[in-house]
Amino acid sequence: MTPSYDHAGHTPSALAGVHPPVGSVMMDDMTLPGIALRSGLGGIIAVWIAAAVIAIAIGIFAPPEWRGAWMSIGLAGCIVLSFVVQLVRGHSEGFLRRVAASALGAFIVVGLIGLGLGLASLFA
Repeated sequence: MTPSYDHAGHTPSALAGVHPPVGSVMMDDMTLPGIALRSGLGGIIAVWIAAAVIAIAIGIFAPPEWRGAWMSIGLAGCIVLSFVVQLVRGHSEGFLRRVAASALGAFIVVGLIGLGLGLASLFA
């Protein structure tokens, strides 16, 4: 015996006040869990770590008079990387917030490492 549905697709149990949990789908009196969205924090931190590695590599391999130019190129690469990482994730919800957090964090990381390198070369 199949349950009857109203015009909105609800079963009698849903009409009687038995509702499925938020984010789940009700099919023939059986509740299926909704898809849990992953946090974007891993991708954001990955971009920050990449920014630190790039800035340290620039500090080691670039001549002191070219470090500023290479730091800006490294930061541009981190911004592109933040877009790529968030696009690979595949969820549009919070996309701009995650890209902004990735780019701002990369800017701060590269800036602090650049400041440290500048101070180190000033007092060396």
